Amino acid sequence: MNFFNFIKRNRLFLFLTSIAIILISMLSSINNYIAIPMISALQYRKLNKFWTLIIINIFIGITYYVVKVLLDYLIERKIQKYLLSLRINILSNLYFLRSTDDISELQNDLINKFQEIENGYFLPIFSIIQSIVTIIVIFLTISRINIGLSFFLIITATLTLITSKISGRRLDAIVKIVADKKEVLIKQIGEWFPTLNLVRDFHVEAVLYDEILAKSQELENAKIDKAKIEQDNDFLIDNSANLIKVILLMIVAFLVYRNYLTIGVYSAIGGFLYSILESMRTITSGLTLIRGTKDIRNQIDKKLSDHNQREEINSRDFQMLKVSDLKVYFKTGENISFPDFEIKKGEKVLLTGDSGVGKSTLLRAILGLEKNITGKIEFIAPDQRIVKFNSYDIGYIQQNPVLFPGTIKDNISMFDDDKQLMLRINKKIELMCFNSDLLTFSQGLNTRIESSDSWLSGGQKQKIVLIRNSIIEKPIFLVDEATSAIDAKARVKIIQEFLKTDATVVWIEHNLNKQIVNLFDREINLNNG
Repeated sequence: MNFFNFIKRNRLFLFLTSIAIILISMLSSINNYIAIPMISALQYRKLNKFWTLIIINIFIGITYYVVKVLLDYLIERKIQKYLLSLRINILSNLYFLRSTDDISELQNDLINKFQEIENGYFLPIFSIIQSIVTIIVIFLTISRINIGLSFFLIITATLTLITSKISGRRLDAIVKIVADKKEVLIKQIGEWFPTLNLVRDFHVEAVLYDEILAKSQELENAKIDKAKIEQDNDFLIDNSANLIKVILLMIVAFLVYRNYLTIGVYSAIGGFLYSILESMRTITSGLTLIRGTKDIRNQIDKKLSDHNQREEINSRDFQMLKVSDLKVYFKTGENISFPDFEIKKGEKVLLTGDSGVGKSTLLRAILGLEKNITGKIEFIAPDQRIVKFNSYDIGYIQQNPVLFPGTIKDNISMFDDDKQLMLRINKKIELMCFNSDLLTFSQGLNTRIESSDSWLSGGQKQKIVLIRNSIIEKPIFLVDEATSAIDAKARVKIIQEFLKTDATVVWIEHNLNKQIVNLFDREINLNNG
């Protein structure tokens, strides 16, 4: 994500904004320059010429305002469109790669950090470009009056730019601190929000307030520090600008006194000086903002690069799943080591072991949901090359089923009304012991459910999810106790039917009997690792 990529996507926009920026700078310069003949006309009592120039000046001012408003609107619209595409890329990354970004971190990325990037990167760049063009136009205009004055303005303005860098590095650091504190606050609120009922029940509101207020205070202190640095920067620039203004006006006054310049030039130079100093202020503050958002932009770039590096490969290319020297680390400081093993394509493997041995963690690691790991999880092709496997191509069925708002049929077919698909679904419903459940629903498959419906039993929800996955084609299925709420007799039939697939299946099951164990090609017991 950078300005050049933004421009590449909007070449017509670049052309239009360039024309508009040049036009605005020229109008601003003409508006200042016209003071010379206007004051001269007044000095020599040429009132007709004076009022004509006043009307021209008003027209130029209105035109400047209209073009400026249209330019600002166009820039804002294009920036928002570009940032929207970046947000979609990040969300796409979450969708396809099953990224486990914390919801508070995601909110901070998509809202706060993108606002920082807009206000601290894209908008300042456009302001800097406009300011540079304004300075160039003013330089050319003043050169027609007095070449020495034009060089004096440029040299002194450049010195102002250099002095602003004194506080630039301090502001860089504090901008990152503010972004980090904001993310911590959002995360803290996100962690406490689900516990509000518990907080009310036990009357521990004071603890909640203390926790939230503490993080809020840290954020406010960081913002205050940022404001202080910005004020120091403004103070330095303002005093430098005032000094330059006094020196320049003294020089111009001397030239007017010596009849080298007219009194109108004295007035016009004041307007030019103001425009140049404001442009230099915009450049210095803009560069400071851009430097300050560098870390934020790097963080977003990392998330975007994760998306761009996602490879679209043939999900059937792999011949073997190989796990070696795998160890998963947790925030508590604990870790779990796993035995080395290989699973061939198409194998049906039963994963067993005591509670807490890491069965679910192993599935999450294979899926890419566990980030803090060492060792290797490799998908090996027939030619022994390592292929990058998209987690989107792995069917992951958890113990707690997830349902969509809609009908039972929608939840199984995923909103696909294809007739051939419905025939397969009806057959699976019979083979996976869901017919008897449907008979208890007044509208059968067309019964509407919500994701949070409690009238469906846990076993019924699990059956819906298992039937849904049994009709889709995935090269690998990772199943985590997906039949825990289903009665023993139906469980055997459902597992047996689900395993009638060419896919590789790794299945965690606690409620074991010899009949279930015999359904699988082999068993991997993590206790033996």
